[in-house]
Formats: sequence, structure tokens, C-alpha cells
Amino acid sequence: MSNHHPHSPSTIHRRLSCSYSGVIEPHMPNRTNAMAEEGTMLHERLEVSNFNNLTDEQIRICEWAQDAVTNVLEEFGRPLEFHRELKMELLSNDGDVITYGTADIVLVYDDHVVVLDYKMGFSFVSADNNKQLWVYSLMAMQMFDKDVSYGYIIQPRCDYVGYDCWNYSPESIDYIDEALKACETATPVDATPSTSACKYCSAKLEKKCPALNEYESEIVKYESFDVMAMTPEECAEYLRKMDLVRGLFESMEREMMVRFEEKGDLDDLFEQKQHWKAGTVSFSEVQDQVTIEDLLKKGFTVTQKQFEDAYVARHKQGVRGEVAPLRETAVRIYKDKKKGKATKGKIEIKRRK
Repeated sequence: MSNHHPHSPSTIHRRLSCSYSGVIEPHMPNRTNAMAEEGTMLHERLEVSNFNNLTDEQIRICEWAQDAVTNVLEEFGRPLEFHRELKMELLSNDGDVITYGTADIVLVYDDHVVVLDYKMGFSFVSADNNKQLWVYSLMAMQMFDKDVSYGYIIQPRCDYVGYDCWNYSPESIDYIDEALKACETATPVDATPSTSACKYCSAKLEKKCPALNEYESEIVKYESFDVMAMTPEECAEYLRKMDLVRGLFESMEREMMVRFEEKGDLDDLFEQKQHWKAGTVSFSEVQDQVTIEDLLKKGFTVTQKQFEDAYVARHKQGVRGEVAPLRETAVRIYKDKKKGKATKGKIEIKRRK
């Protein structure tokens, strides 16, 4: 069994939303970045509880994650089995392998399992109806012959612990099986762009998605449109397409920034930007929290309000418009970053009865 299935649990959401992604993505070159590499490294350190030579921020993240796991154990009690980095398969109702993957932690109890998944990034990931967590839960329920699974997302950088609960269902297995089989025969007409499906799709940056390419061509002709003659429905449809194309351009910008930072002179980049920003960092830069220390060190003026607005804009998807807690988190992060330190927040674990 190879390390990654072409339709791994992390891709399930895209495969269910857009079957054509299952045709083109498995053939795309593997992409990585500093954040992804750091996430892999922190997963490995958590597995062996070795935090030597990590930064203060990375140690805080690992300790926060460990505290979250401890609180889950206190809530559910001592498990019959405790598994880290557990490789599992999802089998069809006929016994064939549908997909496989590795769960960060699986706890086995008398009548249920608990699956925990670490997310080390800054972008908020909700546990509610999370398809990756759902597939891990189905795998664990199959593997240990349980009918109930509690799934947890542990996201230290967002001070977030979320959960959902699933019951084992042969109908769910059939649904996933049929959806992944559809990926094998999908054609370009099956490409179905959406904000969530396209967000992490590697094909969009390689100009392999025919639907996004078509949207981009349409948007380029925008100036020739008679907007006042459009119906509200037509406006809504073009706004949706613009949002998807905007996401494509933002991904391209991030890739270019990474390339520049790898091969270019970072100090020159900051100097150029200061010419037209008068020393104030732009909205898009503040969104990338990873660089806030560098920005502050290099003399940029990053106000608390700018950072709050950027943090909320980056994380509000999935929290249904409730931004007050995000603003509170942003203020804490901003002040801690300014001081050069971070504090360990309180973690509350709750589960459905």
C-alpha cells in the first residue's frame, strides 16, 4: 500500500463536489510549501513528544495540541486502545478497498471510537460535517467494529477544538464508493467549480480545469457587459464566477511570492512595497500571519485593527458570520507576536450526548 491514495481522505470533499478533480489531480506534480512542511514536522514531533530545537511558537502549538488530547481523554475516560498515526482502509460493502489514509490519533472504547485530527495551519477548519474526518471515522468504525465515532479537529493556531459525531452506515459507504468510481470516468463537462472544492485543488494553478479557464475568459470580457441590463440572477451567477477566479489569482499570487522569497531578495521586496505603501503593510500581507514577525522587524506599521480585519477575513468561513471570537483571538495573537511570545489558551472539550 503506497503512502497516499489518489482519492485520499483529505481529497474526499473535492471528489464529492467535483468528480473531474479525481481525473486531473492524481496526475499533478506534488506541491509543497513552508507551512505544509512545518505541519508535517509538527505531526512527527507530536507522535514522539520530542520538541527539541523547535521555536517558542512551535512548542506552544505542540503543547496546546497535547493539552487538547488530554482533555479529550479526560472527557471519554481511559480507552481500550490508543493508536497514533494509524493506517486504515475504507472498504466497500463488497469488501473492496475504496480508499486509505493515516489518522493522527484513534481511541477505541467499548461501544465507540474517537478520531482526532491535527490541523496546524492558520486557515480555520470546521469539524462540522468535515468530510475528511467523516471518512476517518468510517474507517475506524469498520476497523474496530463500532457503530459510533466522535471526530475531533484540533487546531492550535486558531485556538479551536471542534467535534462531530457519526453513526456507521452502509449507505454512506456506497455513496463514497460510487462517487470515487465516478471520478474514474469523469470528463471536462463534469468539472464543477465551487469555493470550497477549488480552494486546495492543485489543478487550478496548472490551467488544467476547463471550467475555471472558461470563467476566467468570461470575466476578462466584463467591460463589454451591460450590467444594468442584467437580471439579479445573472448578476449572482457572475459574482459567483468572479469569486472563483479571484481565488485562482490569489493562489497564483501566493505561489509567486513563495518563488520570489526562495530566489529573490526579500529586503528588496519589502523596500519596493514601502515606496507605495508609505510603510504600512497591505491587507493581503497581513493575512499571512507567518510573516508578521518579519514585517514588524523590517519596520512595517501593522496596526491592531488591520491585523484583526485580515484575521477575520481569513478565518470567518465556517463560523457562520460569528466574528467576535475571531477578533478576540486576533487581538491576542497580535499582542503576543508584538511581544515575541505566545500564551497557552484554555481548551474546552465538549461532546454531544
